[in-house]
Amino acid sequence: TGQGSIVIDGDTVDLTREATGDMMLAVEYRLVAPPKGAVTLGMGCGQRCGGGTDIAPTLRASGQGWQSLAVPLTCFAENGGHLGHVTAPFQLTASGPLTLQFRSIQLVQQTSSHNCAGQPTG
Repeated sequence: TGQGSIVIDGDTVDLTREATGDMMLAVEYRLVAPPKGAVTLGMGCGQRCGGGTDIAPTLRASGQGWQSLAVPLTCFAENGGHLGHVTAPFQLTASGPLTLQFRSIQLVQQTSSHNCAGQPTG
């Protein structure tokens, strides 16, 4: 009923070049129970450093079955992340109840335009 997070972390990586190369963080997921509050998808870069974007509207609009969202890496930098020092390339934080299943989480080349909420824009 309170805030919860899931984090994938590891060795520090520099994703600056990937951001200028139009890469995105792509997530394939299935929504089991919709969010009851804010949901932030982010990247961590150390203590008091991280960039995140609100994906709750995208999740709430999800249909049945497996869905995908893709957030340009530049969105994380625009929201406070330091892409030259990424320690956690995937952080998902929900302020209330939310149940998701994940099929894949990966960096992919941007093939179409997406906004910072992970929705296609064109």
